[in-house]
Amino acid sequence: MIDGVPTLDSAGSFSKLLLAAIHETPNDRNVIITSRDDVSAEFARASLQGLITSVTWSDLRLTEEETLQISSDIPGIDGTVATKLHEQAGGWLAGLRLLLEHYRNTGRVHLSELPRHQDALFGFFATEIFNQLPEQTQSVLLRTCFLPRLSASSIERMTGDAHAWQQLAELNQRHMFVDRLDGTPATYQYHALFRVFLRELAPRALSPAEHMRLQRLAAGSTPSTAVPSFELQRCRK
Repeated sequence: MIDGVPTLDSAGSFSKLLLAAIHETPNDRNVIITSRDDVSAEFARASLQGLITSVTWSDLRLTEEETLQISSDIPGIDGTVATKLHEQAGGWLAGLRLLLEHYRNTGRVHLSELPRHQDALFGFFATEIFNQLPEQTQSVLLRTCFLPRLSASSIERMTGDAHAWQQLAELNQRHMFVDRLDGTPATYQYHALFRVFLRELAPRALSPAEHMRLQRLAAGSTPSTAVPSFELQRCRK
């Protein structure tokens, strides 16, 4: 149970029910299970037996060539524009569709214009992702969205919490629009569209003084020694 809301325990009866269903399913039928988490240990044996096949984000993610094919029927989109769209959508089909609609209406692919045109996209991020997260995680997201790349040290500098990077590591593992870049130490970045959403939300969710302080801190100005507590205000609808 999390915050009084019942949850499904992967080690409990629900997992046993799923395993029983998998073993009893006829060979000409399939059971489709969706989850943001990787296959847990309880299903390892079924995986080794070939009863479970995982379709991961890397399998679903659009390639640049697929992005170009999907975009080819819209006048004005050439290889250069398709590459830009692919970078911004990050291989996410729903995001690409919204970007294509934006391009169809405006003829531009500037992310800075999206808040005025993509209510559906921002509504998705708000209701399906951000509002479902604990307030502590929301705080980390809003404090760090001003940086294009996020290391453990930069996350600590923006949040005042040496362990805040763990929040992003968890979101990355759950494939929630936080990507881990290659190399060590661990460095993260937000999906381009998710970062635009966070930066649009920040001035409404943070106090003006805190918003200004974080912008200056991200720009490289001298940080203050004291980090004010997070102030989350009621957002305007």
